[in-house]
Amino acid sequence: MPTSQKTVVTKNKQSSKKPKRQFRFSEARLVRRLISLRARRAHKSFVLTRRRDIPKRANLPGYIQLSWYVGQKVWEFRRVFLILLGLYMLASLLLIGYAQQDNYRSLTGAIGDIVKEVGTDGLDAMTQVAGLFGASLLGSLNSSLTDMQQFYLVGLYILMWLAVVWLLRQMLAGNSVKVRDGLYNSGAPLISSICIVAIMMFQALPGAIGVLLFTSVTQDNFVSGGVVAMCFGIAALLLTVLSLYWLSSSFIALIIVTLPGTYPMVAMRSASGVALGRRLQLLLRLLWLVVLLLLIWIVLLVPALLIDLWVKVEWLPLVTLVIQLATGASFIYGISYIFILYQKMISSSDE
Repeated sequence: MPTSQKTVVTKNKQSSKKPKRQFRFSEARLVRRLISLRARRAHKSFVLTRRRDIPKRANLPGYIQLSWYVGQKVWEFRRVFLILLGLYMLASLLLIGYAQQDNYRSLTGAIGDIVKEVGTDGLDAMTQVAGLFGASLLGSLNSSLTDMQQFYLVGLYILMWLAVVWLLRQMLAGNSVKVRDGLYNSGAPLISSICIVAIMMFQALPGAIGVLLFTSVTQDNFVSGGVVAMCFGIAALLLTVLSLYWLSSSFIALIIVTLPGTYPMVAMRSASGVALGRRLQLLLRLLWLVVLLLLIWIVLLVPALLIDLWVKVEWLPLVTLVIQLATGASFIYGISYIFILYQKMISSSDE
């Protein structure tokens, strides 16, 4: 065979072979990216930042001032929020049915039997109300829900969050919108929001592990001395503080990720930049929000519990309705609070 033909055959064989794809991991490139990231961020986690490196920003509104302003905005857009609240209550009742009411009846009977055995006279009603209120807050009335019902309920919570954020952003911008606009258009960042929630669950793990370890050690009499128990308590407290440190900016990331074209990790980095130098202020205002939501539950649920204890109406699921009302109202006010707090932080950063 001539040499030219051999060359052509060899080239054809080489071209028929598929080139192997090589995956290379450049450690030097990764190190350069990490160094560049640290150079762009003046603030590092768990490292004391010098006062000169902290950006000058205006102070956030006070607790009462911010709470009152959020209440004014919710009242201003009350028509849209009332329609959304009614839709939420209807959807939640269709999903869980009378499961909460059945659990409530059984729990009421159990608490009543305990009160009769103890023999308290004047505190029996208040004791039952306190026990039922605590059980409602801890979610004991949802213990008999199936896995599918719990899945639907969590999905309803996420859609409620997205709808309130979308509607609030449009209404605060001066746009005239309807509830159906929020329901149809707010679902775009669903996957990104779920990713942020997954990150938040990972961030809450240290606090959960610390509390679980402390309770298991103290209840099982694993430790005999008070010093060892105090050490476990301090460790649980530090782990809880670590989780709160991480979670404080993640709530802001849940707002940022609803912006069009924003990816989860971009939202997390942006939220960390917004909270830079003001993480303690942000955390304290979020804890204040927990107090406000607790007050909402007390105002709505305690009268319903007293009425249900005094007037037994078996066919009317009064407590279940009020629990869904309190949950929906807490969602609307809480999301509005976080969204307006985020806007205040952004506006003070631009000053």
